[in-house]
Parts: sequence; C-alpha cells; structure tokens
Amino acid sequence: MAAALAAPPADLVALGLPRLADLARDDILWWGEVAAGREPAPALPPWAPLPELAALEARLPGYADAAPGLAHCDLRVDNVLLDAAGRAWICDWNWLCHGPAWFDLVTLLITGYASGLDADAAFAGHPAAAGAPADALDVTLAALSGYFLTGAAASPSTASPHLRAHQRWSGVQALSWLAARQGWA
Repeated sequence: MAAALAAPPADLVALGLPRLADLARDDILWWGEVAAGREPAPALPPWAPLPELAALEARLPGYADAAPGLAHCDLRVDNVLLDAAGRAWICDWNWLCHGPAWFDLVTLLITGYASGLDADAAFAGHPAAAGAPADALDVTLAALSGYFLTGAAASPSTASPHLRAHQRWSGVQALSWLAARQGWA
C-alpha cells in the first residue's frame, strides 16, 4: 500500500486532498493545547512529561509536510480486512491525505506493540520507514497518544458507544510504547 500511495495517480492527487501537516495542526496535536491550558488534561500517569510530549508532537507537521505521497492516516487492524485468499483490503479511507507512509506504519503498529510484537524492530525494518526522520516514531507516538487520550476524555460519542474506550486503549498503548522508548516509566 505504501508503494502505491508513494506515487499516486494524478486523478487522485487532483481531488485536492488535505495535507497531514494541516490535519495535525487542526485536529491531531493536543499536548501543546493541554500544556498551554487551552484544553483540559486527560488522565495521565504521574511519569508522563507533558512538556516533552508537546515538544515531540510539535515536530509532526514539519516532518509530514516534507512527504511526497499519500497516507491513509487511520490505518488500524479494524480497518484491514483479509479475504479468503489472504489478501488484505484496506477500508475506511475517511482521512486520506498527503503524508508519509511511516505515519500509517506507526498507527498500525500500536496494536502490534500491545500484542507483544517488537514494534521498534518492525518499524525500523519496514520499507515504509525508509527515509523517515530519526525521531519520527517518537514524534508520531506523542501526537497519537495526545489525540487519542484527549478524545477519550471527551463527552460520549453519538457515533459509537465504544469509541471513547477504543481511543483510551489506543492512547494508553501509544503513550506506553513511547514511554518505553524514552525510559519514562
């Protein structure tokens, strides 16, 4: 999928898709808002360093803006269907945008991390991570942990009664993975 989205067809590009850098600024980056007092803080472990989380996530727009291809931007195991032949079908393309393949890789690997996969090695060895900035994984985990945990703290969703629990679980996994990488916990 990453290879197909790296050089998308002109008709797809002509749709005027948003850039992940803009989506990040508008909808994904929350630790900076929490640190500035503009948003309430979600429940965090005492070891979670809010200033460092905000500083890490703030790098995402610059990194994402440099990416030439497209990204799904919501690639999770529940958005992948396997058919009888073993082919993977990617669904739920609501967030398709100009962005780096490594962002999709991180969103997918959060579940792998939670399942005990050596997600660091999986990221480092995957072609989608080739050329990613050295701290792209940490930057993305910081951004996603803030996005998911602040979303989980919002009022109940009318879209799904399970959405907030899913966001909380995803946010905890992203933050735990980042904490393990940073030596915070």
